[in-house]
Amino acid sequence: MAVKIGQREVIADGSVIVDSDNMVTIEVRDLIVSIRFGEDAGEPRVQGETISGKELSFTLIGFKNVLGTAYSAKIGDVDGKPLIMALWVESLSKDNPRRWIRLLSYTFSVGEGFVE
Repeated sequence: MAVKIGQREVIADGSVIVDSDNMVTIEVRDLIVSIRFGEDAGEPRVQGETISGKELSFTLIGFKNVLGTAYSAKIGDVDGKPLIMALWVESLSKDNPRRWIRLLSYTFSVGEGFVE
């Protein structure tokens, strides 16, 4: 089954439930993407770094909205086409306000038509 977003082909997507202390690692073709959460009361933001040529790490800071927080960006190229990562995070604080449970939904797509 092929899924497209406009002209872009979806190459990986899914959802995971994760708590504040755990890192999510997603393998997308030959790329490894690590996602973790940082705690901060400020506006949502993303810090990214290249670990190696095929490994990227992202820290999502301030993603605490129970209604959800979205993020999308071009993170590289696949076969000369832009690789787009889109994230949706819904957050729920359990009994301890310092421990958050999150639903992380992700989509990786390749192709033209992404507007930042």
